[in-house]
Amino acid sequence: MINRIKGQLQKFIGLQETYPTFTKELARYSEHINRNSSFSSRAEIDIIMPTFNRVSVTKRCIENLLKTTKVKFNLIIIDNNSDSKTKTYLKSIVSKQIKVIFLSNNLGGSGSRMEGLKFASTDYVAFVDNDIYTMPFYFENLIKTLDENIDISAVQSKVIYPNKLIQVNRPTFTIEEDWITFNDKDLDKSYKDNESETSELINWLPSGATLWRKSVFENEGFDLDFNTSYEDNDFSYSLHQKGYKFMNNHKAICLHLSSQFTPSSVSDVYTKGRFDKGIVINSLKQFKKKHGLYLSFGDKEKFAKYMGFESSKELTNSL
Repeated sequence: MINRIKGQLQKFIGLQETYPTFTKELARYSEHINRNSSFSSRAEIDIIMPTFNRVSVTKRCIENLLKTTKVKFNLIIIDNNSDSKTKTYLKSIVSKQIKVIFLSNNLGGSGSRMEGLKFASTDYVAFVDNDIYTMPFYFENLIKTLDENIDISAVQSKVIYPNKLIQVNRPTFTIEEDWITFNDKDLDKSYKDNESETSELINWLPSGATLWRKSVFENEGFDLDFNTSYEDNDFSYSLHQKGYKFMNNHKAICLHLSSQFTPSSVSDVYTKGRFDKGIVINSLKQFKKKHGLYLSFGDKEKFAKYMGFESSKELTNSL
């Protein structure tokens, strides 16, 4: 047991040590692929960032935004009743540019984003999770997509893991019988894979690294019943059914310090709450009730086993 924990910690420490180096590598790559790009002079956007604990991760994310973002922006932080250390830090950075809303309860991703929208005043609104680190020309590319495509409601960036593989770039879902399977065309490809250097229409998008037309939220919103699990899938699918259109922009690049790169032995309250199997199962039940479809990520049998079931049939029986 002790050796296993030591192994996990060594792997985590190794990632942390290489993280700054890869951040610079990814920034150089972003500068290279955008060397001949031209961008809009749009003046200002609002960025909404939910937070819950993980103060060191949040601090680095905010410092990165302030250092690298050339587009004028307002940062709206919605804190989901974090610990005292996180609250103390957030209080210290309040300024004309940074607004912090402290909630008395944890509303999860869906609730906190909806809360943040109450304070947004620009035409375009970005959702940036507090473990996302944007590269040069990130927002310029996202803005360009919406500026040049008036029928597009939201745009997805290219999200890279610390292991240099793609997490999100061209997300897609397929429906077969009573299952809807969410996936990404470029999942686990190298961030420089030639096939991934494509921008196109997509039919869903996670919300943690995206740009939206604020007008979408005049009539639409995240379903608060999903709280911390599959709220993006539900929202995207609902909008897709109503005819809303989305695109990706492969030149808008960010790095995601996903919790899966943090070993379970050093997980915090955030990770335990975010991925609690009971909460996840409840969201799967809610999705089935609302849309009449069973949800999976990738192969449904592998997804069922990941959720702790022997088969997809056993999973559906539980729902």
